[in-house]
Amino acid sequence: MKKIVLSIAILLSISIGAYFQEGHAKVENTMQTKHHHISEKQAREIALKRVKGKVIHVELEKDNGNTYYEVKMKASNNIYKLEIDTKTGKIVEIEKVNE
Repeated sequence: MKKIVLSIAILLSISIGAYFQEGHAKVENTMQTKHHHISEKQAREIALKRVKGKVIHVELEKDNGNTYYEVKMKASNNIYKLEIDTKTGKIVEIEKVNE
């Protein structure tokens, strides 16, 4: 009888621990996404308003504690790289790149 009670107690404690761990992971994931005020789609729209062309690639980048979207675009046979701040939505850099 003691073995059964002990086994149930161990299984219950493991199950409760796993349940709360999963909830904690969801909270952390939600907190990470809240640091970004603009979405990738919004970054694309901002870039298209500034450079009339076609979006080739969008990537989320981190540099010196700042997070930005790097948007590569093709316009008039040129390649442009735009960096858009994720918190403000402002374009912090535009660079003409010939790749």
